[in-house]
Amino acid sequence: MTNRKRILLLLLILFFGQGMMANSHSKRVLLINSYSPDFPTYNNIHKAINEASGDLSIDIEFLYGKEHSNRVYFEKLQQLFAEKISLRPPYDVVVTVDNIALQFVLGMRDSLFRDIPIVFCGVEDRELIQQARLAEGVSGITEFCAFDETIALAARLNPDLNEIVALTDNTITGVANFQLLNDYCTQFSGIACSSIDFGRTTYNDALKQLSKVTGDKAVLLISAYRDSTSAYTSFQKALSDILRVSQVPVYHLYEHGIGQGIVGGKPISHYHMLKKVFDKIKSSSTEWLMTDTSIVNMEPVEFIVDCAVVNHFGLSEKAIPDSAIILNKPTSFFKIEKSVLYLALILVGLLLLFVVYLSITVRNRRRMNYELMLAKEKAEESNRLKTAFIANMSHEIRTPMNSIVGFSSLLRSTDLNYETRGQYCRIIEDNSNHLLALISDIIDISKIESGDFSFRLSKIEVLPILKNQVLEYQQKIVRLNKSIELKLNSEIGKEFYIVSDKVRFKQLLSNLLGNAVKYTTEGEIELGCKLKNSELLIYVKDTGIGISADFLPKIFERFMREEDAKKVYDGTGLGLAIAKSIVQKWNGKIWVESEKGKGSTFYFTCPLQ
Repeated sequence: MTNRKRILLLLLILFFGQGMMANSHSKRVLLINSYSPDFPTYNNIHKAINEASGDLSIDIEFLYGKEHSNRVYFEKLQQLFAEKISLRPPYDVVVTVDNIALQFVLGMRDSLFRDIPIVFCGVEDRELIQQARLAEGVSGITEFCAFDETIALAARLNPDLNEIVALTDNTITGVANFQLLNDYCTQFSGIACSSIDFGRTTYNDALKQLSKVTGDKAVLLISAYRDSTSAYTSFQKALSDILRVSQVPVYHLYEHGIGQGIVGGKPISHYHMLKKVFDKIKSSSTEWLMTDTSIVNMEPVEFIVDCAVVNHFGLSEKAIPDSAIILNKPTSFFKIEKSVLYLALILVGLLLLFVVYLSITVRNRRRMNYELMLAKEKAEESNRLKTAFIANMSHEIRTPMNSIVGFSSLLRSTDLNYETRGQYCRIIEDNSNHLLALISDIIDISKIESGDFSFRLSKIEVLPILKNQVLEYQQKIVRLNKSIELKLNSEIGKEFYIVSDKVRFKQLLSNLLGNAVKYTTEGEIELGCKLKNSELLIYVKDTGIGISADFLPKIFERFMREEDAKKVYDGTGLGLAIAKSIVQKWNGKIWVESEKGKGSTFYFTCPLQ
């Protein structure tokens, strides 16, 4: 392999490796949208994506299904997709929006998405839904539009309504929804159902047919994107032309377009559907999603009616449902009578000022009471922790003292051989060091509380200190007879200096390494350092018992130790609090990443200047 190829391979590994590390705590989601970013439903889709992006890592692909319909286009698109996906880290879930995307993904299931769960939304094609039911690991939300309630709204606003004229085309959505419309029209006696199919004629001829629709009729816009010549027309252009030539009210099954000349309807919300999909993904494991085949129908929530259009066509404004969202409502009397409005505003303003004054007074009192309550609780908690600490210290100090006194008395015996005497001396030495460490921690925490935690800054060479710490704790691991590999991973060389307190720097490393050795039974411990953003980043990574997520925010507080750790391991709960104070002294940062049962990684930074 040439040097150029090796460099290229290394860059690819670094690029994709960083991407995988950045998203190690969130599911990777591939969202495939049937249409283009300019399609009007994407505004609501984008809103749902933005809200979920904090918890999920979402990549978006568009199929431009309205603009293109031929088989050759989708075959080439499948080849391009396979190429793109192969260059990316694996996805945990594939989300499809609308019919075309689900059909596209199911066509590539065996070749590209075999072991990846698929969650769809916005699908109303019955055959496609049945195909999804039979597939493994496919679940989702169907999109059955509120035909009956939208027709009922049209009949309510115009009691003389005798015909619904549907505008449809030969797209998957257009064909599927028109079939559903025919089913619903039979429920309304006296209301006929007809259509103007853009897919069977040219765009201009369809508009001419529409211009001839008159009388007590209404138009239901289903889909008018592609005509018989396969020419594509954007939604905004089609809507503008339809409203220009139509002599009767126009209703719609989707949110886009309402407020631009459409009377209204009970529209589908892509935002609510996709939000429900993302909530399901966030709360479920990938393995569960792979076995889930549930398919639910999400009904439209509320009517939306444009009052200005209602009045323009002479429809009954009083017949608008009470629960409806009303757009362009007529100006009220108070907006017309300005003098009455100004007087009302002055009175309301004075009343608001009085209310604000009262609310500020009440809020200040509540805040004072709340602060007093917090101070009381903090004092009680501090007192409780100190009491527990004193009781714990009694036990912690007594244990090494008993060993020192006991084995010292045994040394007086003349029957001891050299090896046993040496073993007793090592026990006395270990317990003496333990006792000194306890006393040192008590002194340090007292200095921290009194504000007398002094630092002596000097220029120190980092690498020798790290090596010495590793050697020291490798010896300790041998003495403890633990199956742990302790290694150093340093990206800095010799003669690399920082300005810090050498004693405190060693104390910090000793605290972190000591904890790692204490809470790790077997596996490995890694002490590492590297340069990052003009700082020296040092970390201690272990494969020990780990820390629960609930306890992580408290880990650097004084006297705090997790309950299950207290039962098995000795300690005061002061080491990490002291470590945090040391790091803060040189304006660094310290934090931890951990998973219960899998180990912990403690990080801290040292500014280079």
